[in-house]
Amino acid sequence: MSLCFRAILLAVLLLFSSLSVASAKPPNIVLILADDLGFTDTQPYGSEIQTPNISRLADEGVMFTNYHTAATCSPSRAMLMTGVDSHRAGVPDIPVSILPEMADKENYQGVLSDKVVTVATLLRDAGYHTYLTGKWHLGYSLEGQLPDQLPSKRGFERTIALMESGGDNWEQKPYVIAYPDATWYEDGKPTVLPEDFYSSKYLIDKAIEFIEFNREDNKPFFSYISFQAVHFPVQAPREYTEKYMGRYDMGWQELRKQRLQSVKKMGIVPGDTRMVETPAALDWNSLSAEQQRYQSKKMAVYAGMVDAMDYHIGRLMAYLKETGQYDNTVFIFTSDNGTQITDIFDRGALLALYLRLWLRNNGYNLDYETLGERGSYINMGISFGSSAASPFAFHKFYAGEGGMRVPMIISGTPVQQKGVRSNAFTFVTDITPTILDMAGVAHPGTSYQGRKVEPMIGKSLVPLVEGRQERVYAEDDTVGFELGGNLALFRGDYKLVKNRGPIGDNQWHLFNIVTDPGETEDLREKMPELFTEMKTAYGEYTEKNGVLELPDDYTMFKATTANALRKTLKKIALVAAIAVLLILPLVVLNIRSRLRHRGDIEYLTRVTVMEKVIDKTLRPFLVITGLITMAPVMMTLAPETGAMEVFQLKLVSEYTLTIQHWGLMIFLVGLLTVVSAFKTSLIFPVMLYSALQKSGLVILTVLNAQHHYVEGFLLPAGFDMICVIYALFYFHILRRKRKRDNVSMKQ
Repeated sequence: MSLCFRAILLAVLLLFSSLSVASAKPPNIVLILADDLGFTDTQPYGSEIQTPNISRLADEGVMFTNYHTAATCSPSRAMLMTGVDSHRAGVPDIPVSILPEMADKENYQGVLSDKVVTVATLLRDAGYHTYLTGKWHLGYSLEGQLPDQLPSKRGFERTIALMESGGDNWEQKPYVIAYPDATWYEDGKPTVLPEDFYSSKYLIDKAIEFIEFNREDNKPFFSYISFQAVHFPVQAPREYTEKYMGRYDMGWQELRKQRLQSVKKMGIVPGDTRMVETPAALDWNSLSAEQQRYQSKKMAVYAGMVDAMDYHIGRLMAYLKETGQYDNTVFIFTSDNGTQITDIFDRGALLALYLRLWLRNNGYNLDYETLGERGSYINMGISFGSSAASPFAFHKFYAGEGGMRVPMIISGTPVQQKGVRSNAFTFVTDITPTILDMAGVAHPGTSYQGRKVEPMIGKSLVPLVEGRQERVYAEDDTVGFELGGNLALFRGDYKLVKNRGPIGDNQWHLFNIVTDPGETEDLREKMPELFTEMKTAYGEYTEKNGVLELPDDYTMFKATTANALRKTLKKIALVAAIAVLLILPLVVLNIRSRLRHRGDIEYLTRVTVMEKVIDKTLRPFLVITGLITMAPVMMTLAPETGAMEVFQLKLVSEYTLTIQHWGLMIFLVGLLTVVSAFKTSLIFPVMLYSALQKSGLVILTVLNAQHHYVEGFLLPAGFDMICVIYALFYFHILRRKRKRDNVSMKQ
């Protein structure tokens, strides 16, 4: 065969090869995002929780063990959707945590910037169908959902989207005081959830519905499924919870150790990995048997929620197989951040009491028998929450590995490598470049449809997935991160990190997160040159991305306080204005009368209109006021719990004795007020005590006006203020009567 003929044959083969690749249909892409899922919460990552479908994804693709994301939801989602740093994307933190003085800065809006283009937009432009089912949380400001920030405005063709940071998993109702509603939108319009709603099932139902609707047109699809699991309130159908009953009776310390041993045995972390103790976690053995039983079932519900999510992921996989779409589908599974440890009851007596009222008024309960089911409310707290983060330090909101390192799997028939693990450093900004690379879609760079946009900073992971490279970041490449003053910089195998209080020490530390993923050995003294270089690189990161320095005393909760202040004060101002309008005219008239009739005995002995009003209304006022005062405490008690609960003798473990005494005190004040209406000798002391107690509540409300939860106290504070005003008039009339009696005796 001549050399010329061989050359021609080779050219023909290459031509046909390129035509075959060009004509191949781009892959469908399913991006599955769990919420607050810990590193060791699934079977491929060493969990005892049964997740066979996620395990199957790991077996059919590449499992990443050194993947990092932001330490809270909105910044992660902004980077996930754009490949751009969260600050440049306009979402450095959730809106309620951004200080008011920073909110006017372009990088600190708390909603997705118009200077970024989403992966959904680019895929839609390239001919993909684009679907979102689940939590969006990229357009909800302090004023509510912004219409131009709905996912239907950011590249998604079909959507069923939750706007807030979370919601109930059984019903359409809010899950925290900060949000008055759980707002769901379908294709850009408000919608109402069905009666048989359970979040994980419903989101997969809608994903299948969207895919099926357009299946016949043979276009590829991008389906972004953003689960509520396992964000609180942690809820799961009974049959899933029952699978894990008794499994966690050994407690959180033991579970944390078991998961460490599991990931060591699997080779996910080095065999000599150590982990730090979680300082705020209680000693399991310090709990009573009843408390242990309650906590164990809470963790069983958590496991059940993960299990249920996995089951419904399996339903989607089965549907794609049945319809012949599975073999051309790439799956990406990950979590938005590390494990959630929030305990909403750990906020002091006043807030915890109000939260009990709020939960009852919103149809929630804490009953053991129905934990996880419709109406149940569970937040895990730091103890079992620390187990989900094992073997890492810290958790959600913090820059420790427990807050940032999460599971990530890229799987599917189009993925050449199967059952492979990669310990290469990867970051959340790499997801969009990877998806675009797989779809054969180019990013526009710095200009999109005539407007300037931010370029991606992430790297495609396709070389890792195909086995062509062992890492996509060079040894001297750096990736910076900041969230609420918690800071990190990654370079090679090393991580520079600083975590604020109350758990962090606000000091810089240097760790090798490949050999020491538990962050137990600080290398700053051993490697001073690297430490200095990385600190300098972090400074460059902050300057390039417009990261603002936070006050030394900043905490997420203080920031939430500052953001809520303006909104809350508006309502308090209204109550105060009404009170002033009621009091001021009476005070002015009283002063004028006193000046006009100073020394006038006839005026002193005259019975005034005010006196007549007080005399006529005193007893009805006492009865009504007493009943209203007792009502909130009575409403918090489930009828079936009996009188024992009234006298704070048998409340569940979340409520402290202080809170119980507070509730009992309010109840007794109301009861004594009613009794005094029929016992004249009690009226004065009860009115005095009641006035002091209610004045105290009004003062507490004003002093704590900056907190979200105070919004729920505004109506009671207004009622208490009216009671105090009435009491002042009563004391004034009583004083006047005594003066009149003295004058009569002298005459």
